[in-house]
Amino acid sequence: MLDAIVSVVGAAIILVVMRDIVHELFHPETSGSISRVVMLGVWRIMRRVARRHRRALFDAGPLMLIAVAGVWTVLLGVGWALIYWPRLPADFHVAGGLTGPASHGFLSALYVSMSTLTTIGASDLTPRVGALRLIYTAEGLVGLVMITAWITWVLSIYPVIAERRAFTREVMTLRQAEPRPGTAVREAPVETSADVLRTLTEQVIRIGSQLQQSRVTYYFQNEDPNVALAEQLPWALSYAHAAEERGTEPAIRRHGVLLRTAIEQLLTQIGAEFLGLPDAPPGRIIMALAEDHLIAKRQGAAS
Repeated sequence: MLDAIVSVVGAAIILVVMRDIVHELFHPETSGSISRVVMLGVWRIMRRVARRHRRALFDAGPLMLIAVAGVWTVLLGVGWALIYWPRLPADFHVAGGLTGPASHGFLSALYVSMSTLTTIGASDLTPRVGALRLIYTAEGLVGLVMITAWITWVLSIYPVIAERRAFTREVMTLRQAEPRPGTAVREAPVETSADVLRTLTEQVIRIGSQLQQSRVTYYFQNEDPNVALAEQLPWALSYAHAAEERGTEPAIRRHGVLLRTAIEQLLTQIGAEFLGLPDAPPGRIIMALAEDHLIAKRQGAAS
């Protein structure tokens, strides 16, 4: 009876972790609960360290990826070990050199499990019962899929970060060329202003979609705070307001409304998903975002 309970607990752990992996990697809009807890834990620790050593914050994102993979691996290893444990050594081929504790016990089961999951394989302890051999093979397959999926996850993150930085750099360039958004709207040719507003709107919409599909990218920080969203969104929002309120051409006003709406939707998304501010105004969310990323508060956040 106890052996069956141990095996059921092991199977339950495996199912919970597999659900988490599927949600995080294949259904990112509803991230897995385990990975979300790990990410938040790493973020809080790194923010605390970064208050004294700011550079630690730049390592938070990569560290989260490693921590999530580590937690998945350990939990899956423990889950399968609980299935193997009650069956050691009776249902396994044991190499001649293994005697005593080396051929049974939880540590031996964990050794078999981790070796199989990481595709290394434990040649000195191998299952000899049909059902157990299938479970053993399934673990190796899951390990291979998990490693491949995690690598794909990592590689998919950096294009998202690059596009976000391209947006903030474009806004920073516009801001440097004309610090006053109202002047930028009034003095630029209509076609130029419309094109800039349209381009910024498209970029903001993509940033929101990408953030929803890759939540972990929120925690990837820039060494230069000038290319952070919290630093550049206030000017972009003021630029949208200026186009909406002061534009002399209907096209400029319409594009101003679209850009303002896109930015407000992005801020609402960030506030609800990461800052615990689902109904806060844009200015409050920008200030909270800057505080969360340990960026000095700036003037110009539109409310």
